[in-house]
Amino acid sequence: MPLREFADRLTDPAGALDELTSGDVSVRRWLAHGWQALPQEWGRDAERLAAGTGEGPFGLTEAAEALGCDERHAVRVVEALIDAGMVTSPCGEVTAHAAQYELPHLIRMYARGSGLGTPVLT
Repeated sequence: MPLREFADRLTDPAGALDELTSGDVSVRRWLAHGWQALPQEWGRDAERLAAGTGEGPFGLTEAAEALGCDERHAVRVVEALIDAGMVTSPCGEVTAHAAQYELPHLIRMYARGSGLGTPVLT
């Protein structure tokens, strides 16, 4: 397949994760396996962050708004998701209120579930 066609397929959020396969290795299946190992609440929290924070880094205020909670609870949720490897902090060590957080692109895509609000498990 020409590289241009493959690149075009990756721009489709509904099918991009399905394109990332090689033999019996699938990014979608790998993410699904990891997702199922999480406490259910963490998966829902990641879905809320993916739906409510837009692309790129977000701050604690945006996280609290997306999660529907106060900043004190939001920082605990974000820290739990960092420990689970679902959220990163691209700016390194800073205080929680000044920190920027980020959902890695593939995790964001999976959490958004092709725009349906729930992850698509296959």
